Amino acid sequence: MSWEILKEYIGVLILSQMVLIGMPAVGEESVDFKKEFVNPYGSSFSNVVTISSGGTTTLHVSGQVGLLDGELPEEFARQAENAFENIARHLAVAGANLKDIVKINVYIVGLDGEKTKAFNEARTKFLGKEDMPASTLLGIQALIHPSLKIEVEAIAVIKNP
Repeated sequence: MSWEILKEYIGVLILSQMVLIGMPAVGEESVDFKKEFVNPYGSSFSNVVTISSGGTTTLHVSGQVGLLDGELPEEFARQAENAFENIARHLAVAGANLKDIVKINVYIVGLDGEKTKAFNEARTKFLGKEDMPASTLLGIQALIHPSLKIEVEAIAVIKNP
C-alpha cells in the first residue's frame, strides 16, 4: 500500500470516528443541543432524558417494569402490558407517544415460549404491527426485585415544536 493511499485511508477513519462521536468536521460549526431530565414520579433516577438538537428531540426512557399505580400483578402478561403503559405515560409527560418509539430493549426473567408469546401480544397491543421499532429481547436471570418479570426501555424521536 502506498503512503498516499494509507494517508487517505487514515483520514477517512478519523473522519468517520468524529462523525460517530458527534464531533464537527473540519470547518463545520459545533451542533448545540439541550438535555432535559424528566422525573415526574420522584424516583432516584431520571425516568426520561431528552436531547434536543437540530429540530428533533430524542427521548431515552429508563427501563419500565410491571408495577403500575402501586399494583404489581403476578401474571407475566399483565406486567408486560403495565410496562408499556408506564412507557406511554412517561412519553406523554415529555411530549411524545408510543408511535414515536424507534428502539426498545426488553429484559424478561426466565424467558420461554409462553412469555415470548405474551410479550409479543402486549407489544402489538401498544405498538401495533406496522412500522415496528428496532428491538432487542434478552432472557435474564433476575431484575432488581424478585417479583418483577419484565423491564422495557425505549428510545423515541420527535420533531421539536
